Amino acid sequence: MWKTLNADRFVRRSGLKHAVLDPSLSWTAIGDLTLLASPFMFSVRLTRKMTVEQHLPEIERMVEKARRGMLPVCGFLSPGEKELERRLRQEPFARWIKTVPHGLPQQFDPTVEDSRFLADGRQLILSSFPVDVPVFPVNYDNCHLMNARNEALCRRATGEEKERG
Repeated sequence: MWKTLNADRFVRRSGLKHAVLDPSLSWTAIGDLTLLASPFMFSVRLTRKMTVEQHLPEIERMVEKARRGMLPVCGFLSPGEKELERRLRQEPFARWIKTVPHGLPQQFDPTVEDSRFLADGRQLILSSFPVDVPVFPVNYDNCHLMNARNEALCRRATGEEKERG
């Protein structure tokens, strides 16, 4: 039903161009593309080397940032990142960009939970990997590449990259 009522949010867009996206990469997205215009993005990387409990103070800080309109950019793969996503979903106005370490196929089918937040315009799913990179098994080298690309995307969005140049 969400897909029927919000068909525009479920269109897979490939060859995506935007000022915050590295033009040397081929970007694909599904969801609310206006999220890319936010100057308040921040990259999230919560390591698997720490427990969720150890990450809780940082997770609370990130949820508070999201409450104030900031936009986390993350793969939401580690246990700490999954807990952050769970908490963001409970916040009525939080929005986020979910990046994936695989390509988004033509017939990409988001999970039921993702579909809800895609339909509400609260989430954008973004990939910079070719369509033939599989979802499973998770390629951890791609996870590290994705995290570096997220950091660069956030630097561009906040203008930090221009200040360095």
